Amino acid sequence: MKPNFKIVFAFLISGLLLFSSASANDLPINYRIQVVAWNKIKLEQLQQYVDTIPETLGMNAYIINTGNYYRVLVGDFEERPVAREKLLDVIEYFPDAWIVPAQADDVIYVSLLDPPDPEPAPEPEEVVEEVPVVEEEPELPVEDPMPDPEEVPEPEEVVEEVAEEVEVEPREPAPIPEPERRKLVYPRIYGGLSFKDLYEPLHRDEVSFEGYGFGAGMDFALTRYFGLSLDVDYSFGDAVTDLETHDISGDASVLKVSPALMFGTNFHSSWRLYGKFGASYFNYVYDFRLERREGETGGPSLVDVQMSDRQSHYGLYFGAGIRAFRYLDLGFHMYLDDEERQTHMFTVGLTF
Repeated sequence: MKPNFKIVFAFLISGLLLFSSASANDLPINYRIQVVAWNKIKLEQLQQYVDTIPETLGMNAYIINTGNYYRVLVGDFEERPVAREKLLDVIEYFPDAWIVPAQADDVIYVSLLDPPDPEPAPEPEEVVEEVPVVEEEPELPVEDPMPDPEEVPEPEEVVEEVAEEVEVEPREPAPIPEPERRKLVYPRIYGGLSFKDLYEPLHRDEVSFEGYGFGAGMDFALTRYFGLSLDVDYSFGDAVTDLETHDISGDASVLKVSPALMFGTNFHSSWRLYGKFGASYFNYVYDFRLERREGETGGPSLVDVQMSDRQSHYGLYFGAGIRAFRYLDLGFHMYLDDEERQTHMFTVGLTF
């Protein structure tokens, strides 16, 4: 029996194809294409989005964890020129995509492209052994009568079925969630009660000023827990005394500008506790008179204190408060200048 060279040749070709495919699978992966990166997104949400990429781009997709960022890479390329050709197709969907080195150790999720159905292997040809034919005497053909034309069946019409063309719309990738943006500036307005002890340098602790105050400020978030603040407020008060032997009249007003360092709980939370420490500029305007009542020694002509002046000083500022329901602000402010004058304010305000 002679060997069939067609079958031998087919087996050789199949072996070469298997060897070449196995060698291709062992090629190193040196490059991939990065399409997007996020630092504030849930991993489950990102996985659902990545599962749509292989069908759209025709390449495997990977999630890489790098510090606080999730990076999405696609493709498996041995050489950079091949990756550069694929990059032209990727930027149609992701304009900011670029080529990066492959990082297999940092892959935390893989979405593979479904492989195509394998083509069926060709069936081997059957080997038919040649059998010697014994010649027999030919039989004489028997003439059959011609059938009537009506009895001859007509050939059936062969109708070819044409498959309807179905337009398949390309599947767009899921929308990319916008990263959450933190607010950095918080303007405020406030007002409340004011209490002043402006005459400590005169050693008259029994004299003070009570009234009201209002102001505006702005907080700047540097981190979640630290920031800067700037307050400008004005307070006005009538002069009062606890001396039963004296009458008092007059008032005082103070304009204050106070930059400060701010610290506390999370800046961006609806509920927040905070404290402040900084400097302050004071501008005083007051008109004050303290005199003895009639019937007292030296009264009513004896005037203990009478002052009318405008002064500017510098000092320290301390503050504390709580922000509730995101907008309501309750605060306490204390000011101390270089001559030991003190001003206190209890305020209620709104933060925007």
